[in-house]
Amino acid sequence: MRSNVARNNSGSAIFIGNANSGLGIRSNAITSAARGVRSSAALGVGGPSTDASIASNAISNSTSPTSGDGINVRPDSLTNSLISSNAIRNNARDGIRIEAGGNGGNRILSNALRSNAEHDCHDDTTGTGTAGSPLATSARTASEDRGSSRRSG
Repeated sequence: MRSNVARNNSGSAIFIGNANSGLGIRSNAITSAARGVRSSAALGVGGPSTDASIASNAISNSTSPTSGDGINVRPDSLTNSLISSNAIRNNARDGIRIEAGGNGGNRILSNALRSNAEHDCHDDTTGTGTAGSPLATSARTASEDRGSSRRSG
């Protein structure tokens, strides 16, 4: 999925469902959706998506006060994937939110995160290859104005 423009969506502008492999979400412009990019295995068929790349997207002004993240990775939905070089700002909750539960091996690198309401980067995962691992979190660019980041582990 590449070079799309999404505005004013009432749900997720881009939704990643179960069991994708090698999916690329690149160079999209998303603004004023309830949520920007969301990965969820809630459909219950197959396992998490793996080896995905969410890169070089511009995501801003997500509106949902309870789940208005620029990029949201729900439990058990994304493994061994890359989230990099995204510009994420002014979202109602977090810029990037990785929830606990089976989301190991993901790399979060070189994202520009700014002025997101709760955290610019929120990582609840634990164990190797997650928030507890220095490799998983290296080269993050947190907001310059607030410097907010939350890590578990």
